[in-house]
Amino acid sequence: MAAEDIIQRIVSKRKDLSVEDIKALIEAKKQKSGGYLTDEIAARIVAAELGIEIPTRTPRLKVLIKNLVSGLGKVTVVGRVVAVYPPRVFTDPLGTERKTSSLLMADKTGIIRITLWNDEVELIENLKIRRGKIIRVSNGYILEGKDGNLELRLGRRGKIEVSPEDIREQEYPAIPRLKNIREITLKQRNRRISLIGKIREKSSLSSFERRNGSLGQFIRLVLTDETGTIPIVAWNEQAKTIEKTDLNNFLLLVNAKVKERIDHSLEIHVDHRTYVEVLDEDTLKQIVPKKKLIQVSEIKHEGKLAVLEGHVSTKPFLREVNTSKGETVRVTTFEVSDGTGKIWVSAWRTLADLALNLCVGDQVRIENVRIKKGFKDELEISTISSTRFWVKDKKKKKWKLLSPSINN
Repeated sequence: MAAEDIIQRIVSKRKDLSVEDIKALIEAKKQKSGGYLTDEIAARIVAAELGIEIPTRTPRLKVLIKNLVSGLGKVTVVGRVVAVYPPRVFTDPLGTERKTSSLLMADKTGIIRITLWNDEVELIENLKIRRGKIIRVSNGYILEGKDGNLELRLGRRGKIEVSPEDIREQEYPAIPRLKNIREITLKQRNRRISLIGKIREKSSLSSFERRNGSLGQFIRLVLTDETGTIPIVAWNEQAKTIEKTDLNNFLLLVNAKVKERIDHSLEIHVDHRTYVEVLDEDTLKQIVPKKKLIQVSEIKHEGKLAVLEGHVSTKPFLREVNTSKGETVRVTTFEVSDGTGKIWVSAWRTLADLALNLCVGDQVRIENVRIKKGFKDELEISTISSTRFWVKDKKKKKWKLLSPSINN
């Protein structure tokens, strides 16, 4: 734990001390030691003298999810729970009744399944493990599951901590990066993604015979979001869950698989590895918070910008430029005004053609862009791969997304 984190912990426990007071105590400890103490060790000594317990650093190997490999043991992994699957009871080939459940945990680098067996399943209720909680799994081990994907297991020495006090919650995503339907392309074929959409169409539950003679079930539906629509196929237990939902309900799908159809369009498959949750409006707002609207006058520095609204104040014009990589790409440039100021916008590649259709006076909303220095070092807006343009319909007074074909 860094010295700054220890200082913040002391401040939270001792309201009578300021940050400056604590830093002075730490500096006094360092000087008394002749300079042999680090900031962290001195901070820990000060905390102990003030009667404040500071968690010791986990002695085991802490690994990012993207770096996990099969066979790794005594491993510590920290992440946010993004899915809790219901327990399942079955009889193994020896006639023994067994119980299993699993969690999906994510950090900024990836997602992994934690598989629990028999008595371990009780930890979910005993520790009140829920979606959204930060957990630390210590002394776990990694193996390859039957489906070829990595799993994190507890074993005899494994331990789960919920909401560890020495972990910064903001470092862990609420949900692995959600895909807008427009963003789902052939590049994601056979990959796992997460998305949220509203049920626009839904078929009846259907049955099919597996190769071993047993019966399976599936259901088809269409999900829609503000960027487009996409067909969904849910299988077996997940199909039964979705059958009970109503049209216009919002579904959260975590770890769903992108599949290519015969006609080369895409659909999403929801199988035993997919987490499904019907969302109410409050939960939806927590997962997908409304982006803060920025005014032109507030743009002072380079960096990313979430949302800007304004009116097109100049006619867009198209040009071709040569990049440093030797590419020739199309760029459409126009100016936007919001009453507090004006700023130039450069729309690149596929967005160039979309922006060229804008007219002077159109009310636009621009999401996910980068602010950088342009002509004469003045700040301007430049689009990136996730940028979206919206135009307000003057008659219907609704926002319309300018979007290329979904599956391109």
